[in-house]
Amino acid sequence: IEKGQWELISWPCRPKNNTLALSALEDGHVFYEWDPIKGSYFVASEIKSGRSYWFKHAYEDPVIIAEDTSFSIPLNDFQIDLEEGWNLISSPFSFPVQFKKDSMVSEPRTYGVNDKSSGWSLPQDTLYPWNGYAIYSSERASMFILPFSDDPLVPRIAVTNEWNFSLKIETEDQINYASEIGRREGANEESDIFDIPIYPDIDTGIDVKMDINGNGNYSYMSDMRDIEETNGVWNLRLNWKGQSASIFGEYRHFTPDGITLALVDISKRKISYDFINRGVMINKDSDFSYDIKIVAGTSDYVERVSQDILNEIPEEFSLSQNYPNPFNPLTKLDYTLPQRSRVIISIYNVLGKEIVSLINDEQEYGYHSISWNGTDSQGRGVASGVYFAQMRSEGFNQSKKMLLLK
Repeated sequence: IEKGQWELISWPCRPKNNTLALSALEDGHVFYEWDPIKGSYFVASEIKSGRSYWFKHAYEDPVIIAEDTSFSIPLNDFQIDLEEGWNLISSPFSFPVQFKKDSMVSEPRTYGVNDKSSGWSLPQDTLYPWNGYAIYSSERASMFILPFSDDPLVPRIAVTNEWNFSLKIETEDQINYASEIGRREGANEESDIFDIPIYPDIDTGIDVKMDINGNGNYSYMSDMRDIEETNGVWNLRLNWKGQSASIFGEYRHFTPDGITLALVDISKRKISYDFINRGVMINKDSDFSYDIKIVAGTSDYVERVSQDILNEIPEEFSLSQNYPNPFNPLTKLDYTLPQRSRVIISIYNVLGKEIVSLINDEQEYGYHSISWNGTDSQGRGVASGVYFAQMRSEGFNQSKKMLLLK
């Protein structure tokens, strides 16, 4: 295990002594376990078969974990009981194995693939020794690890209109392949058992969040929808360390027939129709999250809706003149944001003293409005006279003169 990177690991055996040594360290060097009931991490005190653990160290040389005092477990189907929510699981066998589970349980995802130092993999259909896996269950359930299988796992046969697509995001040293969108039999347009909430990550890598069919609740990493619908828009919010990231993807198991996908880059106002194969490079100009949309459906729908999305994005920052003006005591200000930004709008008197701050927050791109009721920060009415509304955001600074008449 290399220095400074988290690994999700497990033991493909039953250790003779499964007790972990106590440690006073608080960051790495110890094994962290996830408690799905409490929804929090804790320092593990022992190694358990079928579980996996986070580990990181700060030693200069790689740490090698070896095992020569353990017992192999019996080669029978191994049952893992899953709590509702996320579970960290593993195979207790020393060779690659398959598994069976209910549809309410997600495919397992492991951490770290290819030559990248860290990041979430695509959903997996085989469990490997020493690896750890995160798996989500919408309710308490069980899965079975199969050391021998006369009926090897075969991808479920897709029905008409089923498809699923994995989004792949890479930076120089991070990956995230874990997010999925698509349509599946039994799923619906709203939140259901096929929609997977975001994983409570122990590391701050590439963060991918989506809402469910535009509901504004960005707390999911997977959104599968009804096969009775053909067209739709998936909203995604990305965050990562550094400036540049590449986005591409692949269809998994179920490839759509007659379905086109397009990626709409909100900040850059660009549409990419061939991002799946060629990829798209995006550059983040701020520390705020980055908004994209995936439009899927018939080619006519995708082209029309993608262009409509761009047409609805303001081209620049702006602050309108308040209305009514003069006013007593309520007035309104409209403003536009071409990208997700922190916005500060304050009211000043003629001496330049701030009277009240109306907003100081991160907001989504688009058209916004805010009102002022003629009171200061203490809720007291101010006197008649001239006031100034000032807006600041991402290098933008503009003021409007207002007249309060009582």
